[in-house]
Amino acid sequence: MFSVLEKKFGASSLNIPTGSTGAYAELTTPISVGSDNASDDYSIATWFKELYPATTWRTLTRGSGSNHQVIVSSNSDELGTHTGWVGSGYNLSPTASSTTWQHLVATFDGSVTRFYIDGSYVGFLNASKGNNIYAIGNHSGGQQLSLI
Repeated sequence: MFSVLEKKFGASSLNIPTGSTGAYAELTTPISVGSDNASDDYSIATWFKELYPATTWRTLTRGSGSNHQVIVSSNSDELGTHTGWVGSGYNLSPTASSTTWQHLVATFDGSVTRFYIDGSYVGFLNASKGNNIYAIGNHSGGQQLSLI
């Protein structure tokens, strides 16, 4: 699950191989982000490389009971949130992360989720799905965000 060959910082990075469709990082104590449809304020940041192709949903974070706080659409490369898809209007560029690490930040202030790529504001949506953060980098159904 961890690669020492491909990393941005430190000694390793989370690496979910293509063949491991159910693999993800699981938090033994999920981080609460509010009720299912009324999230508390939060910020999520990650570095990723090699975005998976738009053939399935790509999950960055998911709650233990429901909701994907940050997910990439299965029909495009649009950033959004899910339990009832809400898109941000911004499409990630798969070629941008094919050989270079990209920094993704999502912030929610109680009414708007804002997305930033490599320090630049790229889009927003008027929603956030609460519950908790339980799974990182995938959802148990094979929705990996990126190879690394």
